[in-house]
Amino acid sequence: MGFFAAEAPDPTYSGSGGKIQEIWGGFFRRCGAFLIDLLVLFLFSVLLFYLLLIGYRVGLAANQKMLSLDQMGVFSRIFGLACLFFLASYFVLLHRMGGQTVGKWIMGLRVVGTQGSPITSWQSAMRLVGYLLSALFGLGFFWILWSREKRGWHDWLADTWVVRE
Repeated sequence: MGFFAAEAPDPTYSGSGGKIQEIWGGFFRRCGAFLIDLLVLFLFSVLLFYLLLIGYRVGLAANQKMLSLDQMGVFSRIFGLACLFFLASYFVLLHRMGGQTVGKWIMGLRVVGTQGSPITSWQSAMRLVGYLLSALFGLGFFWILWSREKRGWHDWLADTWVVRE
């Protein structure tokens, strides 16, 4: 499937009375979902920090060592890698499993593939890569404002769409 070859899911549905309504997930709704996701990630990162710190201190104590500035550098690298892994897993797994992160679920959004199908593991991973590209100067995210289908660069790269439920 080519970069622009994917066929978009039907952007409309029949509401009550047969009225046609657009269902693309817009920029501000998606921003709200992302802010909620950041809050969830922050809360889990704090929990991860304390659990790792306890484990690290127990490991040091078992070797009759105290927590020092040198060991804090090692701990910081371990915590940083754990956070990166958790962040990547959060977005890739939740998008793959149900098409929604916690933020998208609260905001009534879902990530879909062509014809409204669930996205694949590859598409979910490509969305994560696309997030990094979209973050360059924020242009990839602001592209959602100008795109008729309300798609950011990460959506184009992964052949996905964000729709309202």
